[in-house]
Amino acid sequence: MQYLLVILVFFLPTVVLPFLKDAFSLPKVTFFRLIMLMLSASFMARVVRQPARTNPRAVKSPLNLPVASFLAASVLASVFSIDPSLSFYGMYRFYFNGLASVLSYAALYFIVITAAEMKSVNGIVRAVLAGSVAVIIYALMQSAGLDFVAWTASPRERVWSTLGNPDFLGAYLIMVIPLAAAVFLAAGSYAGKVSLFMLFLFLSGTLVLTKSRASWLGFFVSMGMFSALLREEIFKKHGKWALSFLGIVAASVLILAAIKPVFLAVVASRLFSITDMKEANIVSRLSGYGTAIEAIKKSPLLGTGLDTFSITFRRHMSASYARSGGVLLHPGYAHNEFLQILLDMGIIGLSIYLWLLSVFFVTCAKVMKRKDDAKILCCGIMCSVIALLVQNQFSFSVLATSVLFWLMLGLAVVLENRNAFPQSIPVPVKRGTGKIIYPAMTLLVTLISLVILKPLLAEFHFTRAESGINPVSGYEKAVRLNPVPGIYRINLGKAYRKCGNSGKAIAEFKKEIEINPFNALGYNALGTVYVEESKREGDAAMLDEGIAALEKAIELDPNFTEPHVTLGTAYERKGEIGKAVDVYRRSLAIDPALSVSHFNLGCIYGNRKMFEEAFFHFRKALAIDPGYEKAKEYIAVIKNRQ
Repeated sequence: MQYLLVILVFFLPTVVLPFLKDAFSLPKVTFFRLIMLMLSASFMARVVRQPARTNPRAVKSPLNLPVASFLAASVLASVFSIDPSLSFYGMYRFYFNGLASVLSYAALYFIVITAAEMKSVNGIVRAVLAGSVAVIIYALMQSAGLDFVAWTASPRERVWSTLGNPDFLGAYLIMVIPLAAAVFLAAGSYAGKVSLFMLFLFLSGTLVLTKSRASWLGFFVSMGMFSALLREEIFKKHGKWALSFLGIVAASVLILAAIKPVFLAVVASRLFSITDMKEANIVSRLSGYGTAIEAIKKSPLLGTGLDTFSITFRRHMSASYARSGGVLLHPGYAHNEFLQILLDMGIIGLSIYLWLLSVFFVTCAKVMKRKDDAKILCCGIMCSVIALLVQNQFSFSVLATSVLFWLMLGLAVVLENRNAFPQSIPVPVKRGTGKIIYPAMTLLVTLISLVILKPLLAEFHFTRAESGINPVSGYEKAVRLNPVPGIYRINLGKAYRKCGNSGKAIAEFKKEIEINPFNALGYNALGTVYVEESKREGDAAMLDEGIAALEKAIELDPNFTEPHVTLGTAYERKGEIGKAVDVYRRSLAIDPALSVSHFNLGCIYGNRKMFEEAFFHFRKALAIDPGYEKAKEYIAVIKNRQ
C-alpha cells in the first residue's frame, strides 16, 4: 500500500496522453482510479490476512469525523442534485469534483492514515518532490520553445507543462514548494541540502513562468507563513542558505533586466495588476461572483448538486458578465472555492468543509508544538494547504491538486499519531478463507479495471472521429463505451445530419436531453435540425417543435446566442416577424458583434421598405465581417432604390 501511494503521487502530475482530445484530465483520473482500486484491494487483503496484528490499524483522530461528514454531505448533494448523473461522474474534461472522485479522496485519506507511518510519510513527500522534477523540466522546455508535443496553442507565453493550464500548473507548484522547503530544512547531508535547494529554485522559477497571479499570491502567503512559523530554523540555522536564495533572485532580476527586459516588464505588470479592479479578468471574476451569489440564493441549504455550477450559472448569468467574461463566458466553476461549495452543497456542505479545515489546522498546530523533526514537515504540509486555499479564492482545484490536498490531510494525522500505538482492528477470519477470497478479489479487480478503462477508450474513438476518421462510426463507439459526456452524443447527431440521416440525428438529440435535461446544447441541436427539416418538408408541426426546443435552450442558457439566431429565422418562417425582431435584438444585447443578427434585421427592415434601418444593420454586419458578401450586395440594392 505504501508503494502504491508513492507511485500515485510520483506519476499522477505527469500522466498525459497527447493523442487524445482530453489529453490531461481523463488520463489522470483513469490512473488515479486504477491506483485507488489497487489500494482498496490491498486494504481488503490486509483485512483477510492473519495473524490479527497485520490487520489495518484503527487510527483515532478528530479529523476522521469531518472527513466522513463531508463525504456524507457529498452523497446527499448528489442524490438530490438537479442532475444526478453529472454530480456522480463529474464534468467532462475535469472529473475532479464529482461524487466518484470525492469517494476516492475520502478513501485515500483513510488508507493513508491506516497504512502510512512516520518513515513512509517522508518517503511519500519525497516522491511528491521527485515527481515534480519531470513537470519542471517539461515546463522549461516549453518556455524555451523545445516542446516536443504539437499542442493546438503554443504554451511559450504561459507554460502549462503536464497540467494542461498555467493556473493548474501554478497551483500544483505552490503546493510542492512548501514541502521542498520543509524537506530541505530537515535534510541532514550537505548533498541533500544542495539538491533540495536547487529544486526549490527551479520550482520557484517555473512558478514565475506560469504568470498565474493567483498562484503567486498563494506562494507569497504560504511562504510568509512558513517563514514566520520556522523563523528560528530558517534564519538562525540556515541563514546562509536564505541569503543565497535572495542573492540568486536579485541576480536573476538584474540579468533579466539587462538581457530580456520585456519578460521582466510582463511579469511585473501581471504582479501589480492583482490590485487593478478594472482589469478584464478581475472584472469578470467579480461579476461572476455576484452571479454565483444570486444562484446560491435559490438553493441555499443543500445546493444544487456536485459539479452543477455550469448549469445554474448559465441560467443566472448576466449579459454584462457574458460581455466581460471572454473565455469565461460559460465557466464550469465559480473561481472561488467557498462559493463553489455553497452552490454545489449549500450551507450544510460549506459548514462541514470549514469544520474540516479548522480541525486540520488544529491538528497541525498540535504537531508543531512538539520539538521533534515532525514539526518542520508538518509546517510544510500545512503551508501547502494554505497555498491552495489562497489560490482557490480566485481559481479552482483540479485532480492533481485535489489528490495532494486529501493526501496532506492524511499525512497530518499520521504525524499527529507518530508516537501512538493504534490498535489493530479485530477481524475474525477463518483459516483458509483467503483461498476463496483472493481469486474472487482478483477477478473483481480485473472487471472493475476494464470499466475504469472504458472512458479512456471512448475518448480515443471520439478523438479519431473529431479528426475526421470515420466520424459516424467513431462517435457511435464513443457513445456506446461512455454514454455520459453530452458532447459525444451531440457530435454523433451532427454527424448523422451531415450524412443526411436527420431521423437518427433527432433520435440522438432527444436521447441526450433525456439523459441531461439541462443541456442547452442538446436542445439547441434538436431545435436546429427540426427547423431545417421543417423547411425541407414544409411541416408546420415540426417547425413548432423546433421553436419549442430552441426556446428551452434559451431558457437554460439565456446568453447562448446560437439558438437566438435560429429561433429568429424560425419565427420569420412562421410569419411572426415581431417576435423575430425581438429575438434578434436580444441576441445583439448579448453580443453586439453578432453579424448574422444585424444582417437578418437588415433583411426584415428592407422587406418592410424601412431602408434607413436596413442600411444601418447591413453596414453593421459588414463592419463586423468585411467579407460578408450578401451584406455588400444588399447595401448596393438599397443604394440603387434610393
